[in-house]
Amino acid sequence: MLLRVGAVTVLLVLVCLPRFNRMWDPGSLRGAAAIDAPVGHPIDVEGYARLVRYFRGDLPAAALIAPFCYRPLGPALAAGLPAAPVTAINLVNLASLAGVVWLLDAVGGLAGLRSRGQWAVGLLFVFSFPTFYYGTIGFIDPIALATAALVLLLVIRGAPMAALIPAIALATLAKETNVALALLPLGVGIAQRSWGRSAWRTALLLAGGVGTFLLVQALMPAPGQDLRPVPGLAVALENLSRPRTYLSLALTIGVPALLASFAVMSGRARALLRPDAYGVLLLGSLLAGVLYAVSIVGAHTDGRLIWIAYPFLIPIAATWFENLDPALHSSQRRRAARSSAPPADNPITDNPIR
Repeated sequence: MLLRVGAVTVLLVLVCLPRFNRMWDPGSLRGAAAIDAPVGHPIDVEGYARLVRYFRGDLPAAALIAPFCYRPLGPALAAGLPAAPVTAINLVNLASLAGVVWLLDAVGGLAGLRSRGQWAVGLLFVFSFPTFYYGTIGFIDPIALATAALVLLLVIRGAPMAALIPAIALATLAKETNVALALLPLGVGIAQRSWGRSAWRTALLLAGGVGTFLLVQALMPAPGQDLRPVPGLAVALENLSRPRTYLSLALTIGVPALLASFAVMSGRARALLRPDAYGVLLLGSLLAGVLYAVSIVGAHTDGRLIWIAYPFLIPIAATWFENLDPALHSSQRRRAARSSAPPADNPITDNPIR
């Protein structure tokens, strides 16, 4: 495992290096990426850079920009690094992407993949359009991705609420849309046709995620600018009229979505993955699609918004590269289930109200 994940991490650095800080972007690419010309980079990046400066005490609250100031985790980590704000954010981004590599390798192993499938998980993530194009250019999506992968791993492991609630809080601090990850335990309930434990775990996670979101909204200072559009038909028409919307969607999700579709339709994914993990991965993929659809009517839509599907889609897609040996994988899944499955519901020991 260490050799595989270490090698994939080295490849990750090599993939991200050409666009790190956009230092080596040609002029045409730099111009295409800059949405807000006066500041020289996308307004999102400016919002996160200002938040780093605010945490360092170098900028007043009135200079902050919403909604970017309500995603404090990445900029707060970056504020502690001795580097320019955008450079510091990108160092945190690179570390976060490396964390995703490690977390997805663990997710693949727990879900039932063997070495070949786990190699495919890492390589599909690293050699992808969003990792190269969006990974280290000042956005905070890699931090959101890393926290999403952490929540996924804990759900598949059947981790206790004492671990899951802080994880969903971190994910929400990274990006508010990660609150939707609180629904992941329902995937276990769907697979096992047992709703009791999954339902109360989901309810507690939703309370933790929504509570964190409301706390951030209340505690962060009111910014000088709020760029959040009013959701509606005008926003949807603007998004749907831009060729870049479709191009970035296809480039970001095309390969893993096609491979995952083939794996599901052929039955390989069901045959090779542990049933409860498969249920969680399918539900997470669906949630990512719903979030993207909602963004069409309420945000500036591009490929970054569907990138959150990767922790869920890629383990499914990786089954396409596995040797199909159902008997071997069935035995492996049973061993994994015995070692990681939570205890059955008990009205005395599992009651969340004590």
